[in-house]
Amino acid sequence: MQLNKFIKSMAKKVSILVIILTVIVISTVVFIVGYKGYHEKIEKQEAIPPATNNETEIFKKRFDIIHYDYSEIKWPIEVSGRLAYLVWRGNEEKIIYDGKEYLKFEQNTGLPRMLINANDKIGYILVKGTKEYFGIEGELISNGYDSIEKVLVDKDNHIYLKVLNNKKQFLVKDNQTIYPDALKSDIEFTNEGKAAVLLKYPDKFSLVYNNKRYDFLKATFLGYIDVWNGEPIFILGDQGKIILVHGKDKIEDKRGDIIRYKIINSQLAYTLKTPKRNYIVYQNQLIGENYSNISFYFGPFSDKLSYFAFNKDNKLVFVVDGKEIGKAYDDIAIEENKSPIKVGDKVAFIARENGEEFVVYDGEELPHYKTINFLTSFDNKLVFVATDKNFNSFLVIEK
Repeated sequence: MQLNKFIKSMAKKVSILVIILTVIVISTVVFIVGYKGYHEKIEKQEAIPPATNNETEIFKKRFDIIHYDYSEIKWPIEVSGRLAYLVWRGNEEKIIYDGKEYLKFEQNTGLPRMLINANDKIGYILVKGTKEYFGIEGELISNGYDSIEKVLVDKDNHIYLKVLNNKKQFLVKDNQTIYPDALKSDIEFTNEGKAAVLLKYPDKFSLVYNNKRYDFLKATFLGYIDVWNGEPIFILGDQGKIILVHGKDKIEDKRGDIIRYKIINSQLAYTLKTPKRNYIVYQNQLIGENYSNISFYFGPFSDKLSYFAFNKDNKLVFVVDGKEIGKAYDDIAIEENKSPIKVGDKVAFIARENGEEFVVYDGEELPHYKTINFLTSFDNKLVFVATDKNFNSFLVIEK
């Protein structure tokens, strides 16, 4: 009797176990099939950009679209005539250079967050633990800091870092702190490829360039440095007015403030902010009266006058030598890694409409994406990184 009960009990347990195993097997098969289907779907996206307008097939004939499964692509740069970029996936990152894996990084050894062309070598800011380092081609060059805000490498291979450490911001040149007495400091490169150092003290601003020092008492701002006719030129806040300084000479406009400038064909152009609106002043002419206003931002050309203007509908247009490129848009991006660029004799910029971003290239709209970043050029070809609404990342390269 007891044996029969035991047999029936065991049979019941075996039946339950079989049911559980069957469910596990079926679930595993469904997961594998589903994963394979999803993986194949992702693979197919390598060839088809997730555009919401324009002819995709035409786009594919003009551009290569590179995609890595479950990965983010960022920081494409040109180094020695070849393209380098970062691919991030989970706890690892790779530098792809000339189409091949060049360097690999893992979480425990530090991950790069941006790439820099360091005199035709691949440089990067590496995040390791709570510190950031500057490295070149697999070798760490700098000490560790709480944050590295800017890196510049001049033609003589001097490495300048703008860093933050222990809540203090300062400059480092070749691992040595410079101008430690300044309250704040910054560094910019001019069109001559030389470093210009900006320093703020309790009673003045100073500019150090080409072994010369320029001091300005009671100044409130100093920035946007370049070189014109052998002398530095920059914007200066001077006793309640914003002016230009060229060498030791001040350039003022009684009609208002000079808020931006650009050297075009060796001549000075600047954005004039009056009490009512902005204008461009170039070759002694007031430009932009036919628009409702002028943006402060100049275009990327140094041989053509280019700027952004607001039309009567308060939409932005891009103007080159008096001609509008493309149509009017809700917004045009000017942020870092998104600002307009020159590609050969063409211009490319990122426009925004209806919650989407897209590149306008030589007046033509390219496919719309959720976001566009890292707008740049390589070998006189357009390059950018696009992200679709599913957060898939694509590197787009003009053929």
